[in-house]
Amino acid sequence: EGQFDPLSHLAQFAPEEGEEEIKEEDCVLTFGTANSKLSHFGATSFSLPAGYTCPFADVCKSVANRKTGKITDYGEIRCFQTPLEAIRPSVRASRWNNRELLHNKTREEMTEIISKSIDYHEFAVRPIQILRVHDSGDFFSQEYFDAWLEVIRTRPGIVFYAYTKSLPFWKKRKDEIPTNFRLIASSGGKADEMIEQEKFRQAIVVSDMEDAIERQLNVDVNEFLAI
Repeated sequence: EGQFDPLSHLAQFAPEEGEEEIKEEDCVLTFGTANSKLSHFGATSFSLPAGYTCPFADVCKSVANRKTGKITDYGEIRCFQTPLEAIRPSVRASRWNNRELLHNKTREEMTEIISKSIDYHEFAVRPIQILRVHDSGDFFSQEYFDAWLEVIRTRPGIVFYAYTKSLPFWKKRKDEIPTNFRLIASSGGKADEMIEQEKFRQAIVVSDMEDAIERQLNVDVNEFLAI
């Protein structure tokens, strides 16, 4: 009595008569450990299936089949997360479970499940100081982007950051981004023209250190510049 119940929002998932019982881990979003160089800072990451949830991906558009892991490339380069999904069925399953829990939900419903899942992770695993939104995947709709904004506003003690090609969603809420949410435009998408138009901070992929020096770019080796 009076004990914290991080799964109180899951009554809607109660099994019908004759159905298999639903496990707790199937009903909350899964978070992982972010960049190993940041792990000692309590860095955490959230992921969705690469490609399938990236509506504005272009040069890096690729997917790993949900069942077989077979990779299909649509762009000039392969998303670095797709091979991981291809060779690790557990990673693929976790990301697809995240996607299914958010699929066809309203903004209010997505806000609730993201918030409750963060509660659950902090209760069952560890506190979060830094959270990377989308190690893989991206903001797949305006409603989903807005749901994250609502959650982030209620978590001033956590620094959130995300690389994104979903620039139209960002543009629409440009003046409403919480101060603890660091967004970085990822070039190579279908809406790249917005980066210059809106003066979005951006990340550029280079081939090596010499390329970065020649282009006079700062090199972010551990995500600190992004954060």
